[in-house]
Amino acid sequence: MMRAFEQYWNNFLKCDKYDGIAFEDLIEELLALMYGIKWKRTLPTHDGNRDFFLNLNNKTFWAECKNYREKISLKTLA
Repeated sequence: MMRAFEQYWNNFLKCDKYDGIAFEDLIEELLALMYGIKWKRTLPTHDGNRDFFLNLNNKTFWAECKNYREKISLKTLA
């Protein structure tokens, strides 16, 4: 199982670095699956640490994605 998981993440490697756009594509799909509606992407640069947004019921929801190599604390995740 762990081997398959590692192989999955290797799909995001490009020239020995993780491809941030491919990772954001994955997050975009996950957000749509979780919320049942497509989120919109912010501009790729100078996005103010906001990668996606959703306007729903006169409220704006924001999402940011980060691809960390090491484990992160729950404080950072929050």
